[in-house]
Amino acid sequence: MLDRHREEIATTWAELVHRLPDSQYRERPFEELCASTMRGLEAIIEALTTGSYAALEDYLTGVSLIRLQMGFNIAEVTEALLLCKDAALPLIWRTCPPGTAAAQESINRLDACLRWIVGRFAGLYAAEASRHLREEQERTALMLETVRAASGSLELGEVLHRVAEGWPLPWACATAGFT
Repeated sequence: MLDRHREEIATTWAELVHRLPDSQYRERPFEELCASTMRGLEAIIEALTTGSYAALEDYLTGVSLIRLQMGFNIAEVTEALLLCKDAALPLIWRTCPPGTAAAQESINRLDACLRWIVGRFAGLYAAEASRHLREEQERTALMLETVRAASGSLELGEVLHRVAEGWPLPWACATAGFT
């Protein structure tokens, strides 16, 4: 049922995401959100029809990397992912009358898939954030080491300058008996 109405659901999902209050999604082009929700919905449909979560894994890996790099927080992306249900429910109710076993089964299957999505996304996002933090720490350590090396070079430079100018160095004066 989701497959037959994928365009409608993906567009509705993108509209809901685009209207999230106080969200960076409001600044994203609507076409970008439509493309993302279509990829996500296609992955959800594949998971629900085949039982394979490989496409969802790929989709979530891309989403976590892209949104983290764009500065999105995990709550914002999680809320956007969960809006898939809000986009799909009207279609489910149109296709299966509310309260019927078919409607409840469709909703339960979608809920189970969305729980998997949110759990997996949280793990991927955390792993990507940790990797990003490690890279930042490594860059900071490298910058600190560069500053230390540069400051050591400046001291050596000062020594060489004084030697070239013929200025007595404090330690040289002490060893030559000038103190």
